[in-house]
Formats: sequence, structure tokens, C-alpha cells
Amino acid sequence: YLLRHFRELMDQYKVKIPKSIVQVLAACPGDAVASRKELLVATKNILNTEFRQGFYDQIQMFLDEKVLIGTGRAAYETLRPLAYSFLAELVHHVRSALNHNQFSLIIYIFSTNVHDPSLSYVIKTTSVRLLANLVESIYHKADMKDEEKRQLLVRIVDTIVNKYSSMTVQVPRILERIESKKTESKDSRLMPLTEEPLSDPLRELNDAKQLLKALTLGLKTVVWSVNNLT
Repeated sequence: YLLRHFRELMDQYKVKIPKSIVQVLAACPGDAVASRKELLVATKNILNTEFRQGFYDQIQMFLDEKVLIGTGRAAYETLRPLAYSFLAELVHHVRSALNHNQFSLIIYIFSTNVHDPSLSYVIKTTSVRLLANLVESIYHKADMKDEEKRQLLVRIVDTIVNKYSSMTVQVPRILERIESKKTESKDSRLMPLTEEPLSDPLRELNDAKQLLKALTLGLKTVVWSVNNLT
């Protein structure tokens, strides 16, 4: 609230605020889910203001999942979607200034998300789009050798191709669930078929389509970049 409505007065703290938030996250107990959630929500909101630049120098700390999410089981299970959504936005803003090691770690984190069955298709789609957005920055990185760029880009290709493989199993299962619910509704002779009993699998199918679209666009971009490296 203060950053939005009293920007001029708060401008002098634009460096201190991000540092303080990281320090609080690092000091916050690993299982303090409510406190961590409030911090992540507030930090995500700050990314939508001009004060987001203060977080750019803190990217290495945010790439530490123990700092970002915490170490508690409850935090790990409940905060990952919010944490990864925030991290994707932050990486998007700083991607042109990342070094090789940071690119490598980010690719590892978000590739893991793409293949994590406990995460939703929405988070997986966000992860794929983030990986695709890294491609151009890696390709044009002047202080990296072409072989280093190629290794990073090939890892993104592997992630996308392997996800295509798993989707050939997951999508038919979603379609089976839809057909099963249709059959159950007819056999029960209850109310006429409506969208409500099919809402979950239909939503899941729509999310899967969005993921497949992101995979296709991402693969097109990364393959072109790999082929055009000298």
C-alpha cells in the first residue's frame, strides 16, 4: 500500500526493502506457512511496481528453494505454486542479466516442475513458458561460449520432448475420466447431463491443451536457436 500510494516518500527505501524481505524469508521458520505465504504474496505484488528492481540483485537467494519455500513439509506442499509463480516473474525480469550458473539452476528448477506430478498443469505451463523465454537470452548471451549455450538449450529440448512423451499417457487418461463420468451420469438416471459433473476433467483437459500449446511453441523456438548456433 505504501509503495503504491506514497512512491516518492518510499523511493529512498527501494534497495533496503527487497534486502529486508529476503532476510525475513531466510530467518522465517521453515514450517511457518502463513507467514511465508503473506511474504510471498506481498513480494509478488511489489514485482508489479517500479520497486521490483531492488529484487534483481537478490535473484541468487530466491533460487535457493529453502529460502523461497522453506523446509517444512506443509510449506513444501502448499507454497510451491505461489513460490514458483513469483520466481517465474522475477526470472522473466532479470533473464538478460543472468550468468551461466544461474541459467543452469533455473533450467533445473523449472524442468523439475514440468515433470512433477504433484503440480498442476497451470504451474507446468508457466514453467514451460519461462524456459521458452530463457532461450533468446541464452542465445544472445555475449559472455558465454556457443558450446555452453548449446548445452543449456539442449537441456530445455530434453525437458520439452520428455514431457511430450508423458502427455501421451496423461491425456488419454483424462479423456477416459470424461467418458466415465458421462456413463455414470446416464446410468444413474439423475438429472440430465450438465457441465458440473464434468467440470474437473474438462478443466484438466483444457489446461493440458494449454500445456501442449506452450510445449509446441517452446520447442519451435529452442530448436531454431540450437540449429543457428555457430
